[in-house]
Parts: sequence; structure tokens; C-alpha cells
Amino acid sequence: MPFQYYEDVIEDLDLYKISKIILEGNADGRVLYIIRNAVDPAVCEKIKSNFYEIMRIKGNHRPDDGFVKTEQIGSSQFHKTGMEYINATLESDADVLNLYQGMCDDVVRTLYMDKQLENFFSQEKISYRPSAFKSHNANFATTRRWLDNGNMSLWPHDDSAQLKFAEQDGYEIAAAKNVISSNLCVCDAANGGELKVWNCRPDDNIRKEFDVLDTGYPYPLAFADSFESFTVRLKPGDLYFLNASYLHGVTSSVENERISSGRFIGYIDNKVVWWT
Repeated sequence: MPFQYYEDVIEDLDLYKISKIILEGNADGRVLYIIRNAVDPAVCEKIKSNFYEIMRIKGNHRPDDGFVKTEQIGSSQFHKTGMEYINATLESDADVLNLYQGMCDDVVRTLYMDKQLENFFSQEKISYRPSAFKSHNANFATTRRWLDNGNMSLWPHDDSAQLKFAEQDGYEIAAAKNVISSNLCVCDAANGGELKVWNCRPDDNIRKEFDVLDTGYPYPLAFADSFESFTVRLKPGDLYFLNASYLHGVTSSVENERISSGRFIGYIDNKVVWWT
């Protein structure tokens, strides 16, 4: 069977397929579910405007870390223990709140299908909530503008490896078997900037081979391209759920126009939790 994905418009939303990806890592073998027009493009335009205004006044929340070139609002757990991540979340929380100025709470809670997923999982006797560390909740979402890194804006990577940092101080997300990425396209690129997913789920042996044991970033493009793959163009308002334990990346876009906003989701001991 070819390596493929699901794609629906918001009117045909299938929460069962999304839940299968979250709970089991795939739905009938497919590791990605895309919802076209999930969010009003006018809402995305407002987030984009707020993003550039906050970036102009406050600057980047993610200075050059030697890994990814990006402008970012909101904390990221990448390369951080639970304590380090929560401290970064507290430092950036006001700017994350201001990112949604001009929007009512109901609109913000629909950006990642929170209401729908809470209701769906509650019927299955599964809780759905932000992850917590020492009584403090994870960041709501991280919004970033990927800056071109040459052949790729974001090189092939897997998002499970970084959970090794969470293991260091017992942050609950460390127990997630699959790391699901939920991402909203805020602004698309005129050229390039496409999501690319490869049919490869690295284990520690592969990570050691490429010296990415604790980061999962970056894998050589030649290695990733030895596997079957698909590429998807996203438009403002499109939302997707991807098993980010599989290799994935963002194709080159020299205009640096692509802005996305998102979080990670994991299923742990009859609860579904999210973080950034």
C-alpha cells in the first residue's frame, strides 16, 4: 500500500480517524490527517499580524540554538527538561496571550479542535488536557516563521527523540509512545515551504548512527530520501495531525513567508496530553 494520508474539509471532519492517530499512531496505516479550511483565514491573518507586531516589539523567543533558524513566539520543549520548559513557558506566556488579541476565547479554543477532542475523548473515558509539570501547565501553542536553511527550511527530523530530556526530571510527556504534531497553517509560502513526510520511524540505533540520539534533528536528506514519501502544500486555515515520530520536514522556501502554529500530543495511561 502506498504511503498516504487522509484529507477532509472541516464539514467532513472525522474525529475517529484523528483519535486513532493520537491513540495508536496511525489510522488504517495513514500517519497524517489534514483538515482543509479548519480555521477562518481571517483569524489566521489576525494571528499573523499580531505575530509580526510582537516580534517587532519583543523579539525572538528562540535565539539561534545551532539547530533551527526560526522566529518564534512561545516556548518549545526541544532540548529542555520539564523544569527548563516550564520556566521558558512562564517567560513567554504574556506574549502567547497577546498573540490572540482581537479573538474571543471560543475562537481560540477551536484552533486545535480542543472542544471537539475533549468531548470525543470524554465519551471514551479518556481525559484530554495540557500536560503538567509540578502543577504548571504546558504552553498553549508555539507560533514560528521558519527561515530557510538551504536545501530545506526544516530538515528531516523525528520529534520522539527529544522526549529523552523530559525523562531527566520525570516530566509526564516522556511516557508518550507516539508524538503527534498538531499544526495550523497561518501563512503559506509563495514557493516551497511544503510539509514532507517519509516512511521511516527512526529508533535509537538509527539516531546513534547520525548522532541525533537526544534531538532527532537533523537527519541527512539523502538518508530520508531513500524512503517512500509524500509532500503536502498547506494553505492558511488548514490544520493537520501528524505522527511526528516519522521523519518529516519542510521544503526550502527562500521567501521565508511560512508561518505555522502548533503543539504536540501524546497518549499516556488513559489520558491525552499536549505540550509544545
